[in-house]
Amino acid sequence: MGLARVEILRDGQPFQQHVLAGQPTTLRTNMSVPGNQSSWYCVRVFGSNEQRQRAISGAFFFDEKPWRAPKPVQARIHVRVMEAGSGRALDAMLTEVNYLGTQPQPGAKHRLPGGSGVLTIPATARLRADAPGFEPVTLSPFFDHPALVETVTRLEDQDLLDWRTFERIQTLLGDMTLTFNLREAPPR
Repeated sequence: MGLARVEILRDGQPFQQHVLAGQPTTLRTNMSVPGNQSSWYCVRVFGSNEQRQRAISGAFFFDEKPWRAPKPVQARIHVRVMEAGSGRALDAMLTEVNYLGTQPQPGAKHRLPGGSGVLTIPATARLRADAPGFEPVTLSPFFDHPALVETVTRLEDQDLLDWRTFERIQTLLGDMTLTFNLREAPPR
């Protein structure tokens, strides 16, 4: 029988309504919606029998301010860089490594004289330790922290609704130790 009415909903409430003359079987149009306030929209269409002939689009969202990803939570890390086997402290350069998909992207660098120190880095980054004459080693504040891995891998759905879960993760990220055991590089 064709289309009788088109509605645009804003935040779940009717915003615009258009009654269609002649009940066309297709409709192609441009309808303006203001994009100056944060709101979600969807479109509903009805046929002549509104109880049996109706459809709704997926929701789409306009934000008055451009969306930006939140900054990663910071990890506070006690770092030690040492020679594997002897335990001798090594002067090192630590590089933050972020991943774009599977591709490592080197970031900020930190000198670590005497082989130990405390760094605060994004918890999403990894750290690569380099020392002259040694093979570099990369560790993750997340994957190389057994208590954090256990906490996250044992989460259940109700844990995601409990704010204490996030506080525990933030506490674990706030005081961790990473020990880099570097091995001598093979002679060239």
